[in-house]
Order: sequence, then structure tokens, then C-alpha cells
Amino acid sequence: MKTEFIEIKGLEVFCHIGVPDEERKSSQRLLLDFCLIPLNPFRQMEDEITATVDYDALTRDVKQFCEGQSCKLIETLADKITDYLISRYPLREVSLHLKKFILPDTEFVAVYSLKRQD
Repeated sequence: MKTEFIEIKGLEVFCHIGVPDEERKSSQRLLLDFCLIPLNPFRQMEDEITATVDYDALTRDVKQFCEGQSCKLIETLADKITDYLISRYPLREVSLHLKKFILPDTEFVAVYSLKRQD
């Protein structure tokens, strides 16, 4: 079986996130990495944007979506993003690696979320 996917690395988004109310008062920078598996195999796309995932539109959409969110947990945000993408784009599967830069003496804290179309 052949696996074909679209990868987006390092999408910068801003979101009100954090357990303490004080932390959620201002938006924080997050980085997102995606692996998107379109519904259609690449060979069936016939070089037509309408047959695939418009990743430019998707990234703009995700940025806007995140700006409107206020979550305590990055796990919650990751789940919301993957649900949102599966419901709006022709995706068989989406995986998300979400990085938050909050703890001292660490590069980042991250969660992974994988969602498949039902």
C-alpha cells in the first residue's frame, strides 16, 4: 500500500491558551506541524486544485480558527483543530504536532493528535 500525504511544518499561530486565567489573558505563539492525507490518491487529482487540499486556504483557516480559541489545555486545542480540519477539508486523515513554548529550560512542550474520517 502506498501512502501519500501533504506535510506542513512550522505553521505559526496565536491562541489564548493555558490553565491559569492569567496565562490566557494574552495570546501565545504556537507552532503546528501537519500531515494531511487527502481523500483522493494523487494519481486521481489530474493536476486540479479542486481535487486536493488547498493548503494555502487551510493554513489561513487554521490561523483564524486558533485566534478565536481560548483553551486551558493544548490537548483540547489539538483535538479541536483536527476535528475542524476533518469536517472542512477533503481529508482521509490528519495528524497534528502542536508545540507550546512555556516551560523554562525546555525547548517546547508538545502534543500529537491523529484524526481519521469516520
